[in-house]
Amino acid sequence: MIAITILLVFLAGYAFCAWGVPFLDNIGNTLTVWFQKIQGKMAVIITEYSVQASQLKKDTKEEVSTHAVGFVIPSEYEEDDEDYDKNL
Repeated sequence: MIAITILLVFLAGYAFCAWGVPFLDNIGNTLTVWFQKIQGKMAVIITEYSVQASQLKKDTKEEVSTHAVGFVIPSEYEEDDEDYDKNL
């Protein structure tokens, strides 16, 4: 009786390894491909938005200053030649 039980457990393990593991692997691969498909569609949408944003930048043709907060770069430099001459 114990020999039959051991044989049945062995055959169940063999069947699981032969058919169960590849079946679960295929299900996992199918889910992975499905998620990658969704990710690809999202990447296409993001790329379209990026193209639209760059097109809007080209259309506006405005210079946007991107100075750090607290720092200002003057657009024109004033030269103080008179002060330099006085100090000499």
